Amino acid sequence: MNVARQRGLNIVGGIAAFLVGAGFFVSSLYIARLPVDPLAGRPAPEINVPACQSALRSLGFIVQRSPSEIVAESPTLDNPELSLSNASVGISLCHLPLLRFCMGKGCHFPAVPSGMSFALETSVAPSL
Repeated sequence: MNVARQRGLNIVGGIAAFLVGAGFFVSSLYIARLPVDPLAGRPAPEINVPACQSALRSLGFIVQRSPSEIVAESPTLDNPELSLSNASVGISLCHLPLLRFCMGKGCHFPAVPSGMSFALETSVAPSL
């Protein structure tokens, strides 16, 4: 291959690389300017607090309701793995934010000492 042919291939390769780079740059500008779909404008999910309370009771928890939260308690931890599993299921069924969770001997008031307790926030739920 002679020098003139190599120079021509280098020029064609450089032009192709420039065009590809310019295309990526233009496409990134287009993507950056697309409007964002805001999450704040979407309606809040329907949350049924009495159904959450009954689901927690069916899982074996003692349930108390205050105006802003649901507190579920288990005074003993005979089977800690099952208790933790039931708590995980209950929290996921309710679709409410978890405010606090405590399990075991290190729990202090308002948690149940040597037991399990967790609180779910109900202020995100519509009033019933």
